[in-house]
Amino acid sequence: MTILHLKNWINDERLDGLLFFSQIIEEMVSRYTIDSYKAPVLNSHSLCDEIIEVIEEIDQGFLHEKAVESVKEELLWNLQNDPIAKIILGYRYIIIIDEIKNANSSKKLKAIITPIQNLFENKYLELIKTELKERVRTPKEKEKILKELIELYVIGKT
Repeated sequence: MTILHLKNWINDERLDGLLFFSQIIEEMVSRYTIDSYKAPVLNSHSLCDEIIEVIEEIDQGFLHEKAVESVKEELLWNLQNDPIAKIILGYRYIIIIDEIKNANSSKKLKAIITPIQNLFENKYLELIKTELKERVRTPKEKEKILKELIELYVIGKT
């Protein structure tokens, strides 16, 4: 774990969320941080992109039909744990999760994922930024700060 120097920080309880945010950023970008503390490579937004790419490679004959299953499972897990996806998908959220689970072909899966991908493309990044700004102002929500910061960091890499 990296050491964050706090000599330039004022000891103010109202800044706890911002300090935590700064500590997470410092930790995620440090080359000496162990992998379990670093940001994950993919989020719901980027997993939608990856599924579409895998399906296109299946259609071109480069990959076997089963290649999409692991990405599908990862996307399902991510969607179920992604508060931003829940907000964007709204009332359709549970229906979409079920449709993805029951998609028995890559063609059907692509038809389900493409509109989600379009929704995420237009809203995901902005909503994470908005939510993160709110969380930093509310220092007691450190777990949400961590989750949203990781999502934002991952989008920035895609």
